[in-house]
Amino acid sequence: MSISEFNSFIRDVEGSSGENSKNTENVKNISNVESVTDISNVPVPSGVCDFYIPTKDDTTLCQKRQSQIMDEDDRGGCKKKFRVNDSRSSSAVSESIFDRPPPRSIGFLDLQRLEHATKSMQKSVALILNQAPSINELTYMINSPDIDSGTKSELQQSNLISLASKLKSKYMVGDAPILDSIFSGELVLSRENLEALTKVEGELDSKKVEVIFPRNTVDDVPPTGIKDNLPPLPIINDATLYEKVFVHKSTVNNKTYLGSENLIHCHNERLEFLGDSILNNLVTLIIFKRFPNNTEGDLSKIRAAMINNRVLKDLAVSYGFDRKLRTRIPEGSLTLGDQKIYADVFEAYIGALGLERGFDLDEIKSWLESLYDNLIIELQSEFIKDPLDRDAKTELYSKVGTADLHPDYKVVTVGDGSNVEYVVECSINGEFLGSGSAPSAKEASLRAAMNALKNTPVVEKYFLERKKTTKPIQLQRKERNEQKKLEKLKKLEEAAANLANEPSTPFTPPSPIHTEMFPVEVDYECKLDCDAKNKLYAKIGKETGTQPEYIIAATENNQHTAQLRIRNLNVAVATDTSRKKAMSRVANAIWNNKEALRELCKRFDPPKISRIEE
Repeated sequence: MSISEFNSFIRDVEGSSGENSKNTENVKNISNVESVTDISNVPVPSGVCDFYIPTKDDTTLCQKRQSQIMDEDDRGGCKKKFRVNDSRSSSAVSESIFDRPPPRSIGFLDLQRLEHATKSMQKSVALILNQAPSINELTYMINSPDIDSGTKSELQQSNLISLASKLKSKYMVGDAPILDSIFSGELVLSRENLEALTKVEGELDSKKVEVIFPRNTVDDVPPTGIKDNLPPLPIINDATLYEKVFVHKSTVNNKTYLGSENLIHCHNERLEFLGDSILNNLVTLIIFKRFPNNTEGDLSKIRAAMINNRVLKDLAVSYGFDRKLRTRIPEGSLTLGDQKIYADVFEAYIGALGLERGFDLDEIKSWLESLYDNLIIELQSEFIKDPLDRDAKTELYSKVGTADLHPDYKVVTVGDGSNVEYVVECSINGEFLGSGSAPSAKEASLRAAMNALKNTPVVEKYFLERKKTTKPIQLQRKERNEQKKLEKLKKLEEAAANLANEPSTPFTPPSPIHTEMFPVEVDYECKLDCDAKNKLYAKIGKETGTQPEYIIAATENNQHTAQLRIRNLNVAVATDTSRKKAMSRVANAIWNNKEALRELCKRFDPPKISRIEE
């Protein structure tokens, strides 16, 4: 029977567990199997298991294979195989054969072999406990008339099958609890075990084992970094956790025998994942406090500038992490690209810190605040803007601008209102003064003017040039202003003269309007309606197609007199401290006098009349 056939047979046996319940009492006596002198005399319980019956071809194949094995043993002088009931087979298992001194040296390759052997032992124990037959089941198979002689011979002569069945039998009766410990990997040594081990090692006169490993030639890097200029690095007290930080995945990829569940805990990738999240959150809290007035878009850019791979790589190298990293990547490949592998180590270190401290992150946050302080100051100069000065353009023009030469603002980058900002440059006479950026072009131009005002050398240069050229211009402007004042005064004098020449009783031309009610009396106690002038203008224009006419004259004590003329009628006169108030008072007087307003809005074709002068 081949191994695969035997495994199939055992699985069939395990599938018939319902029929095996009758054999509980027989299983209890398995501990006495080692003293059995002839396995053929052991009583075979009925219904122990169903088994596979080899075909004729299988029988022939088994006999040939058995003949080949015996021939090979004879030619090679191999040790004689014993039957299941051979007393020497049982004694070989019960007595310790590892009584020679332990090895005097151990190297890296030896450790890998031990690791592989231990994992293989765990798998083998699991296979034996799951698939090996008990001693009763093996006896039944050997005595079964349904199995050919070749298979029986192979089962009888296999010491390993016998050993597997005995291990399974002892485990079934609770006499081999160590197998559970081997399978689970949780083998505990008691104090008595340790004391006995010390005694045995003393009897063997064991010496210290020589360790044959590559020596760590990296000098200890101080906690403040290679240049001794960084905040002290928080310490990871757990030595195992600390070492895992510096184990790259490439160093354990060849340990395929460990399985993916064990491999994932042998390198720093999980710590890197955790550290990336912790670093992202802590940096977010730091910049949220240090940049209180920046937008969400600005904060995202600031965070990206602080935790990108280039910055993290530089920090890792500054703390000497690159010297401690264990990897099987060629040195030439490590120096290419952005060297993200070192940035990953920095994140793994932060992840280990958070894990060891139970995610109490206050110490880590304080360390990062100190570590990033210089970079934050640089970013503040870039992202923290001065309050917007809406008079910056006016101020700049007053210093350097003239009618012929003034600051020019040009949009060099068109923004989209969200991610891309407008950029505006300010120049004068083709010479750069300053630039500004903002979500809108208007704000960007104001910031360009603010930036230009800080450009003291250029501003002073054009200020002096402006001073040289503006003096004659100012004189010309002064002369023009004086001329305007003279012309205005002349007009006021003419208006006053005309008003003085008006008859004491205003001339009222003949018309269908009851002119005897005009001019109306102005009530100076009435509250002014500043909109009365506009309303009267609209009303008269709509009803008559004419426009009210205001005649203004200045009087003594800075008083102004306004005379309102509608449809060639002098309808009201008022005096006040300003022209505007005087016009508002006469308009207000007519608008509030509904009867007078109705008369003025009568529809007729006014006759053409000429003024009758006294």
